[in-house]
Parts: sequence; structure tokens; C-alpha cells
Amino acid sequence: RLILTMIAALVAVGQVAAQDTYRYKRNSEYKDDSQARWSVDASIGGNATISAHRSGGNTPLYRIGSATQTGMLTSLHVEYYVPGSQWSVKAGYEHEEISYLKGDANYDLNQLMVGGRWRPAPTDWWVQPYVGADVLWAVDAEHGNLDSDVTMSLEHYQYHISGQTRTPRFSAGPVVGADVYIFSHIALQVQYGFRLGFGSHNHAVYTGNRGGGTTVYHGQIHRHIFSMGLKVDFPFHFTEGDSRGLLQGILDSY
Repeated sequence: RLILTMIAALVAVGQVAAQDTYRYKRNSEYKDDSQARWSVDASIGGNATISAHRSGGNTPLYRIGSATQTGMLTSLHVEYYVPGSQWSVKAGYEHEEISYLKGDANYDLNQLMVGGRWRPAPTDWWVQPYVGADVLWAVDAEHGNLDSDVTMSLEHYQYHISGQTRTPRFSAGPVVGADVYIFSHIALQVQYGFRLGFGSHNHAVYTGNRGGGTTVYHGQIHRHIFSMGLKVDFPFHFTEGDSRGLLQGILDSY
């Protein structure tokens, strides 16, 4: 009950504060020196690696409806708004867990990111959609051989994996998202992107399948990205409208 009450309070505060923020930004007293020049955002989310292509033999028994190809993503960015335009430049650090070949191969990537954003909406909208593109450099990209024997305790089934894998040194792709302002200079940020893993490669041969055959999997490490985070604009101002919205939201939640 306490958790539900807290969630309801947060939603109510956000709705009222966003409406007050919108009215305040429309007011003539909202000066140019209050407009954001740069921002910091922190996000958490996940990725989903696309499936590798399969050729030869039957699908290995253990892989039918088996392990996932998802991983966790955390990030910290700084964004600079280009004066007099709807463009911004973004840079930061991202930690990404890469899982592919149905979880048989797993790596962590520490990446430096740079990108750009274009926001078509007027600055007085409390929802700011955007499109853009990112380029990432993995400082610790790895490559090596796959060579392991695995025993499935549930099915008492054994299989052998051999092959080569290479994680992407560079990744790039488009992004789309939105900043939802709950206060004048504080926003919730949601984002989706697709990343191409340049130079990445995986080639794995599975033996011990049904009938004693082999199955070959090959592909590149491309993935979907989903994230949600908190964004703070600077110079930071907590306006009169924010105070009224916060107080009203708290009172309305009770």
C-alpha cells in the first residue's frame, strides 16, 4: 500500500508540475537566461542482440525455447545545446552487457559515446521528442575462440561448441526518444536505438545435436537498445511554478 501511495504521489506531482511548467514557460516572465544551455542525464536499460543465422543440421535440442540474448545497459551523458538551433551534441560513457549465441557468449563493453540530437518541438512544450544518431568506441573490445563442453542437468544432454567471436570495437546507429519534463529543468528521458556492431563477428559450430549432426551459427553483433533515465538542465532553476506544482501534487495525492 505504501509503495502504491508513493507511485500515485509521484504521478500526481509530475502531472501537475508539468502543466504548471508549461504555463510558466509560456509566460512572458520566462527569461532567455533561464533557457537550458547544457544538461546531464543518467539512464538504465537493456539490449537485445539479434539472432544469428543457422545452417546445416537440426536445431540443437537444448536451444529450443532456451536462454535469452539480452543484457543490461547503464550510461552517463553530457549534452550541449547549440545556441539558436534545435540541435544538440551529446557525449558520455556507457557500460553494456553483450549476450549472444543464446547466452553461450557474454562480454561487457565499456564504451565512449558521441552523438547528436534534433528536437523539432517548440521549447515551451513539456514533452520534447527527438531523433539522432550515436557512435560508440569500445575501449575493451575482445575477440577469441569458443571451445567448451556443457552439460544440461535437466535434460542430461551434452553438446560441444567451437568457433570464433569478436565483439564490436565501434558501434553506431539511429536513436529516437523523448524528454518528458516533470519540472522546468528536470525531465524523464525514454529512448530506443538500434546499434550496428561494425567488425563484430561470431561463428560457432555446435555438435552433439539430435542425430549426431552439427549446426553452424554465424552473424554479427547488432542489437536493439532501450533505456529510461533522469535528465537535469543547466543553468538549473526551480521556478515558482515548480513549487506550486510540487505542493499541489502532494496535496492531491492525499
